[in-house]
Amino acid sequence: MPNGPRRARIIRWIPGRRWLRVRPGLWPLATAVILSLVFGGIAGGFAGAVATLLITRLERPAAQPAGPGQPPVQTQVTLTEESAVIRAAEKAGPAVVTIETSASAGRSLFRLGTEVGSGVIFDPRGFILTNRHVVENARQLTVTLADGRRFPARLTGIDPFEQSDLAIVKVDAGAELPAAEIGDSSQLRVGQLVVAIGSPLGTFQNSVTSGVVSALGRTVQVQRPGRGLVQLRDLIQTDAAINQGNSGGPLVNSLGQVVGINTVVAGEAQNIGFAIPITVAKPIMRSAVEEGRVRRPWLGVCYFMVTGELANQFQLPVDYGAYVYCQDANQPAVLPGSPADRAGLRERDLILEVNGRERVTLTVLRSGRTFQVEVTLGEVPAR
Repeated sequence: MPNGPRRARIIRWIPGRRWLRVRPGLWPLATAVILSLVFGGIAGGFAGAVATLLITRLERPAAQPAGPGQPPVQTQVTLTEESAVIRAAEKAGPAVVTIETSASAGRSLFRLGTEVGSGVIFDPRGFILTNRHVVENARQLTVTLADGRRFPARLTGIDPFEQSDLAIVKVDAGAELPAAEIGDSSQLRVGQLVVAIGSPLGTFQNSVTSGVVSALGRTVQVQRPGRGLVQLRDLIQTDAAINQGNSGGPLVNSLGQVVGINTVVAGEAQNIGFAIPITVAKPIMRSAVEEGRVRRPWLGVCYFMVTGELANQFQLPVDYGAYVYCQDANQPAVLPGSPADRAGLRERDLILEVNGRERVTLTVLRSGRTFQVEVTLGEVPAR
């Protein structure tokens, strides 16, 4: 059986351990920091399957040039769903790869022998983003490009977040490779067109399926060999068909930009698949290219993202930010010895803003008083 999306059971959202997200326009330069708030959780589209996207394009017809001071001629171009899928596949397809793994005896995720998954080239120097469960414990990796060329690959690193399912591998092709354009998954909307590309069943290389964003912020529970049940959070739910072998392949928007990495499918339903948002992957993508290894900065708190409903439930004075709190009585909200602990953060602090990267300034609300805390981030401990 090829490596592919693991069958998952959807569970209810647990607010005490959700990854902190940036409030649009509020926390500049915070993406890498926010995704590092670990110890208990991970951190205009089409309106239906027959919708039509209308694009207004500015152009100057050669036969009727606009004179000085005259506005450019506006032409309305209709882009159908069919042509949108074609354009997205043509743009992202060349960067999608098939990954064959040979597992060491007794350590294969599914069975002994060769397994197959997918991946996407995100840097022309050969860096490939894929799923952890595709390459973990692999003894040998082989990557097949969309044009049929094959290269041995090496594992750059596995995302240290236990609640993540991401990894990066690299090939040395001797020349630049086609790299996918990376999008912004935080801008996705329910109902938006998305396209999944990968190698289902390990045989049908670079297959394309399309669907919509069915929901955002989903939580699923999966079985990770040797680690028991693991919860993956803030996932993109889609009805684009995802099958065994699609794991690690990209989920792209109508512009061909990668917005997610296909990961799991629901085991007792059809066309319910889940992808990890690309914003979750960006920090490890950056560290792989800049440092040649995968790492994440680390604060060391358990928290949930504040909404209006939760603000009322916990009687909070604002409806945004990160509330330092853990519902598990056996798990501290601030990990002892962590950067957050050394900086003096406490349970029930409300983090309102984050600024910086390795050394960050947190704006914190505590007992009605707002103040700033300087924190030097650590590195997520390997597990």
